[in-house]
Amino acid sequence: MAKQRLLITGVSGLLGGNLAGFFRDKYDVLGVYNTHTFKPAWVVTEQVDLTSEESCARVVAAFRPDVCIHCAALADVDRCEVDRAAAYRINVEATRFLVKALSGRACQLVFISTDSVYDGTGGKLSESSPVRPQNYYAETKLLAESEVARHPDSLIVRTSFLGWNLGEGKLSIAQWAVEELSNGRRIKGFTDVRTSSIYTMAFARILEAALQKQLKGVYNIAASDSLSKCELLFQIARLFKLDEGLIDPVAISSFPLKAKRPLDLSLVSDKVAGALGITLPSMAEGVEEFYRDREKFWGKNKGQGRC
Repeated sequence: MAKQRLLITGVSGLLGGNLAGFFRDKYDVLGVYNTHTFKPAWVVTEQVDLTSEESCARVVAAFRPDVCIHCAALADVDRCEVDRAAAYRINVEATRFLVKALSGRACQLVFISTDSVYDGTGGKLSESSPVRPQNYYAETKLLAESEVARHPDSLIVRTSFLGWNLGEGKLSIAQWAVEELSNGRRIKGFTDVRTSSIYTMAFARILEAALQKQLKGVYNIAASDSLSKCELLFQIARLFKLDEGLIDPVAISSFPLKAKRPLDLSLVSDKVAGALGITLPSMAEGVEEFYRDREKFWGKNKGQGRC
């Protein structure tokens, strides 16, 4: 029996690359990238400019996906604040073109949104919490959610994640921390910014179950608890046996950031836990799995990615 076809956009990014690795034996996978070339031996990829309606329609018509996971985005929060035209084009218009290309097709569409659509006040943010974007990046992701909701078989996932970036020369924040501390360089950790970041492979397992259950609508998928950015760095340092004294606790206000950041993005994922009958992992469990996977993704092949 032929495998279902899975299209992953933004395959050169942290989550897109990890999902391609996770699903490669379960689906016939095509990953598309644009500006960051990503051509590993273990998955088929193609360069596609999703901000071109014609290119977007072409790849969908040629590949005929049964499932599409839309990870592609301009996620540099400060760049989005400064270059709003690019942010709108990549995050909103490309999503609109993808939804249009999928119109009339029997295709499950998963949109990877962000926890930043919430205002970050008080934490304990569920899907019913008010959405009040604090920066233009979050505004564009919320607008993109509205585009995705037009597709009848769509799942919108609000999340935050950590993991190993498989793109050549690219480091996730967690990887960057390991690299800097391994080389004896000081780093700063925000004490007043909290997230419920989930490990990418744990996220992939939950997403697989959500696809099998054919969940639709808006769901948080995140860790069961939260940590400050500084606490996260300390946990990483301890597991990798690196010098915790190199981590300087600071307030986010000490950094000259262009875009405002929400402070407490502690998510509640009870909705997806109930729908799938699962228990969400804690952030500590996610960091431990990140550590256990180091031999796959770190070492002499740093930044090149093996899966």
